[in-house]
Amino acid sequence: PKMHYRRRLLEMVAGWDTATRVAFGIGLVVLALMFGVFQFGGDDLRLPAIVGISTALLVLQGMALWGNRWMVTPFTQAQRYYRAGDFEKSVAILEERATAEDVEVPELTLLGNTYRQLGDLSKSEGVLSKAVDISPDSYFPRYGFGRTLLAIGDYDGAVTALESALALDAPTAVRVDLAEALYRAGQHEAVSEQLALVPDNLEPQREVMRAYLAGEVPPVDILEAGLLYWTETARRFEDTPYGAALWDDIHEKEAKSKGAESWS
Repeated sequence: PKMHYRRRLLEMVAGWDTATRVAFGIGLVVLALMFGVFQFGGDDLRLPAIVGISTALLVLQGMALWGNRWMVTPFTQAQRYYRAGDFEKSVAILEERATAEDVEVPELTLLGNTYRQLGDLSKSEGVLSKAVDISPDSYFPRYGFGRTLLAIGDYDGAVTALESALALDAPTAVRVDLAEALYRAGQHEAVSEQLALVPDNLEPQREVMRAYLAGEVPPVDILEAGLLYWTETARRFEDTPYGAALWDDIHEKEAKSKGAESWS
């Protein structure tokens, strides 16, 4: 239970803006110092230390409330449902927001990504295209747009969108997605160029795809977790050229991973 609460606390703090995290960290240091003064500072310093501890706790509580100020917004609720895999509830919230005059690009992007998870690629493409038009300098909607184009089977369009996302400072791990799009588009000579720039410690699904494109075999635990993701993706898009291509890849991975040293 203690580890659970500690993990939840760390996840909560990770969602705060940088300034609030830094201030909260300083507050914790001050609180620790006040406890030290209370314990080792002698009788004369106990009362000031108690006042300091009480003040630090109040300040920390205020910082926590400020850091969590977005936790009750529709967008955050939709994010929670999305991460939990409850895409229908996420869409229900976001569709209502999509018609509002003050709708924001992150909301449209999440809606487009959620439509993709539900297999509604037409709606996903439309919403993400709108998000890209509204915020052309943001990598997040372009990345989502690229993933949707990839799922549709528009591989050249996916390459363009993912290259644009990377040019706008998308995370380096997106190069795996770009390498996959290049591979699907038949631009095999450019695949290894992208893989050479991929960071370590990838998510299992990206590591499996990276290994497949590089002709390698990942560790068994990563292979199993990654194949589960790609199998679900292939089922979701089984009526598209991309889904069919994924099924071919999955069968090849499963066959060659049984005693083979590579997928090449």
